[in-house]
Amino acid sequence: MSDEGPLFECEDANGVTVVQLLVKDLRQPAQAAELGEQLVALITSGHTRLLINFASLGYMGSTGFAMLLVLARKLKERGGQLRFCSMREEVRFGANILGLGSVVPTYDDEDSALADFA
Repeated sequence: MSDEGPLFECEDANGVTVVQLLVKDLRQPAQAAELGEQLVALITSGHTRLLINFASLGYMGSTGFAMLLVLARKLKERGGQLRFCSMREEVRFGANILGLGSVVPTYDDEDSALADFA
């Protein structure tokens, strides 16, 4: 576990696991890898409908974006669904440059993202 405390917390919303990121900065590759491992553990334990809420995250480095692409692939392999919401402008800018929005639907707020789950 991270020396700075938990990286996220989860809650269930009608069968969707809402992952609320708690970190403000995801700059370090080791931290991004740890977050990825923890999210993959959620998938492995049967949580295949994930909504990641980025409201508290102000910066994400390239390793973090790469981890999200791997996560999207793993969920797709398991027939799962992934959505993102509440990305701050700086994070969304990086996601757009990398084309992440074409891989994972991204919403302005949690309610809109939850409404999109089939």
